[in-house]
Amino acid sequence: MKLFRGRAGSDRWFVGFGVLMPMMCVSFVRAQEAPEAAGLASTVAESRIDALIDRMTLEEKTTFLYGESGMSLRAIPRLGIPSLKLADGPLGLVGSPATAFPASIALAASWDLDLASQFGAAMAREWTNKGRHMWLGPAFNIIRLPQNGRNFEYYSEDPFLASRFAVSVIRAAQANGVIACAKHYVANNQEHDRFNVNSEVDERTLREIYLPAFEAAVKEGGVYSVMCAYNKLNGPWCSNSAWLLQQVLKDEWGFRGFVVSDWGAVHETIGPANHGLDLEMDTATPTGVFWGHGKLLEAVKSGKVTEAAIDEKLRRILRVMIAAGVMERRGEAEDVDLVEHRALARKIAAEGIVLLKNDDNLLPLDRKAVSTIAVLGPNHAVARMGGGGSSHVASRYSVSPLDGIRNVGGASVNVVGVAGVLSADQYPPTPAAWLSTPSGESGGLKAEYFNNMKLEGEPVLTRKDATVDFHWGNAAPAPEVSADRFSVRWTGRLTVPTGGDWEIGLASDDGSRLYINGERVIDEWYDHGNKMVSIRRKLTANEPVDIRIEYYENGVDANAVFVCHQDDFNDAVRAAKASDVAVVFVGLDASREGEGFDRASIDLTSSELALIKAVRAAQPKTIVVIVAGSQVGFDPWLDEIPAVVQAWYGGQEAGNAIADVLFGDVNPSGRLPMTFVRKWADHPAARTYPNGKYTEGLNVGYRYFDSAEVEPAFPFGFGLGYTTFAYSDLSIDRTSLAKDGKVIVSFEVRNVGERSGKETPQVYVRDVESSAPRPRKELKGFAKVDLAPGASRRVSITLDSRSFAFYDGAAHAWRVEPGRFEILIGASASDIRLKGAFQHP
Repeated sequence: MKLFRGRAGSDRWFVGFGVLMPMMCVSFVRAQEAPEAAGLASTVAESRIDALIDRMTLEEKTTFLYGESGMSLRAIPRLGIPSLKLADGPLGLVGSPATAFPASIALAASWDLDLASQFGAAMAREWTNKGRHMWLGPAFNIIRLPQNGRNFEYYSEDPFLASRFAVSVIRAAQANGVIACAKHYVANNQEHDRFNVNSEVDERTLREIYLPAFEAAVKEGGVYSVMCAYNKLNGPWCSNSAWLLQQVLKDEWGFRGFVVSDWGAVHETIGPANHGLDLEMDTATPTGVFWGHGKLLEAVKSGKVTEAAIDEKLRRILRVMIAAGVMERRGEAEDVDLVEHRALARKIAAEGIVLLKNDDNLLPLDRKAVSTIAVLGPNHAVARMGGGGSSHVASRYSVSPLDGIRNVGGASVNVVGVAGVLSADQYPPTPAAWLSTPSGESGGLKAEYFNNMKLEGEPVLTRKDATVDFHWGNAAPAPEVSADRFSVRWTGRLTVPTGGDWEIGLASDDGSRLYINGERVIDEWYDHGNKMVSIRRKLTANEPVDIRIEYYENGVDANAVFVCHQDDFNDAVRAAKASDVAVVFVGLDASREGEGFDRASIDLTSSELALIKAVRAAQPKTIVVIVAGSQVGFDPWLDEIPAVVQAWYGGQEAGNAIADVLFGDVNPSGRLPMTFVRKWADHPAARTYPNGKYTEGLNVGYRYFDSAEVEPAFPFGFGLGYTTFAYSDLSIDRTSLAKDGKVIVSFEVRNVGERSGKETPQVYVRDVESSAPRPRKELKGFAKVDLAPGASRRVSITLDSRSFAFYDGAAHAWRVEPGRFEILIGASASDIRLKGAFQHP
C-alpha cells in the first residue's frame, strides 16, 4: 500500500500570515531536507561562489546569463566553470535516441507516486548518460481546458494531485544528479496565442489553483530551477513580473535556485533583469536576444541594472551547478540502451490506462474464447508516443497497438489489422496529376513567394509547384526567398478522379488558409506549431474546382502540405464482421495535438465517427481505444459502444501496455486526472476561451461540475477495473487537532471481486460553514492499495491545516475558519463511498 499526503512537510515553515503549512507523512518529511543536503544552503558553496564572481569580468558576468546555443551556457575555462548543458523534455530526452516514456498525463493517471519517483530517477540517468546537466521538466500547468495542445505534458486539473507528482518526480531526478526545471510558471493554460495572451486571474484563484504545484515544487521538492511562461499574467509578461518572480517565488517561498525564461519569452532588457529573471534562453544564436549582443552589458554600464543584481543571478546559477555536481563533472558519458527503462515505460503506460466503460464485462479478452480480433482505426498500426512540439523523443523503437496485440495475444489469436480511415499525419499530399495552374497547365499549381508574411507587393519568386508538400524546417524555400517571415500563395484547380466525400485539408506550421471556388473553408491565419485542419466536401469526378492556398511562416520550422484524400473503410467493416471482436483505435496524434496550437474542436473527426458507427453496426462486440493526450468528445457515439479505454500516449511500449490491459494480464487501475466532458459546450472555460479571462475562478474541473450540478461524461478520479472494492469503517481522529491542526482519517478497503487489483481511494474535504464561497469538495489525500481477492487493508491518511484552509484575497493570507468540515471518501469525485464530519475549533 502506498500512502500519499501532504504539502509542505515541516511545521517550521510558515506562510507568513500565522497559518502553518501542511505536514506530510514521515517518508516525505525526511525527503524535505533534500535542498539543504544538496548544498543550496552550504556556507562552503557560498564562499566558493563569491570567489568565482569576484574573479569574473563584467563582460563574463553578463554573457554567462544567456545561452551560448539553444541548449547550453558559456563555459569560463580560466575559472574552471564548465558549460551548463540543457535538454528537453517532459516525456524523455530530446535531441538523440532515448527512451520515449508515456505522456505525463498517463503517469498522473496511475495515481502512483512510487512510479513517479522511478520515472524521475530514470530521466536523470538518461540525462547523465548523454552528458546533460539540466532537465527542462517536469511540466505541470493545471489542465484548465480539454483542447489545450500541451495537456499531454501536464498532470492534472487538480492542484493537489499535480503537486504530488511534481514533488515526487523532482526529488527523484535531483537525487540522481540532474537539475530539474519546474515549468511553465504560471497560468500557461492554453497554446493559442500563448506569446501574447494576458491570463487574468484573481489572487485567490492563483493561490488555490495555479500556484500550489509550483509552491510545492519549491518548498518540498527543492527544485533547482523554474521556467517562466510565455504569457502575460494580469498585465506584465511572466518574464517581467516582479510579483511573480521576486515577491512570491524568491521572497515568500524562499526559492534559492534560478529562473530561466522559456525560449523566446523575454520581450525587453531592463525589466526582466530587475524583476527576478536570471537566465535568458532563445532559439536564436547567440540565444540572448535581449540580454545578448551587449545589451545587458550596456544596461549595467548605464546604471539601469546594477552589478549587484547581475551578481545575484550568477550566484543562483553557480549555486545550482555546484549543488548538482556540474562543476566536477567532465566529458560525455557513454550512451547505453537501458533495458530496465523499457520495462518501466511499459509499466507506466499500463498503470495509467483508464477503463472508462465495460458493459457486460466485454473486457478482458479471453484468449481461449476469442480466435480472431479486428484491430482497426487510424491509430491502430503506429505507436503514438506523444503530442507535437519540443517534447518529441526519438526512441530506439516503438510498439504499435497492432503489434502489441499480436505480441501479447499469442499464436492462438488471429489478429487482422485494417486502418479504415487515416489519421491527420498519415494523409498523403495531393498528387500533381490532380492539380493544374490557373492557365490550365497540368501537373501543379502556380506558386508566388513573398519576402513578407502578408502576401504583399510583387512576389520575389513565381514558379509552378508540382504539389504542396513542403517541409522546409529552418531552410529557405529557394535562394530568392527568406528563411523566415515569408509567405506563399498557390492557385489553380483541383480535379479528383472519383466522386463522393473527400477529406480536404492543410497541415502547416504557422498560418494557412484554403479557398474552394472563392469560399474560405479553412482559416488558421495565426502563429502555431505544425497542425492539420481539414473539412469534408462532396466532389464530382473530373469536375475541376478553383483552389487558392495561402501560407505564411514567422520563424523556426516551416511546413505546408495540401491534402485531398478519400476514405474507404469497407475493408475495416468486413474485417469487423468476420471477427469475434473489433478494437477501434481513434484519437489524436502530433499533427492534431501539440505545442503551439490548441485543437479547434475536441470532437473526433467525421471519418473516425463514421468508422465507429459502421464497425459497431457490423460487430456488436466493439471496443473503442482512445489514444490521445487529453480527452476527445463522446457525442454521439459513447452510448452505442460497450467498452471504451483511455490509453493516452503510451510511449515506445504503448502497444504492449494496451494489450496487457485488453487481455487482462494487467488489471486496469488508472484513474482520470481530469474531468471528461461529453462535449465542449459543457465545459466552464467554453464561455471565455481563448481571451484569457479566468472568470470561472476556482471552478476548474470537478469543482465546476459540482457547483453547477452538471454531470460530466466521466468524473475526475474515475476508472473501472476487472474487480470491485468495498469501503467501510470510517474513523476521524482529531486528537492532535487543537495542537497542530492535524486530522487522521482512516477506513477499510476490501477487494470483493474475483481478481487481484488496485484501488485508489480519494479523500475530499468540504468546508460546510465557510464565510467565503468554497468548492463543494477538494481533493486532499489519496492512496493506492493493491489487494488480492477477499483481502482488505486499513488506509490511514493525515490531513493538516492547509487541507482545511482557503486563501483570503483581501488579507493576502491563508485562513482556517472554525466550523464544521466534512470528510468524503470516494472512488471518484462523483462516487462518494463514506462520509464523516467534525468540528474544527
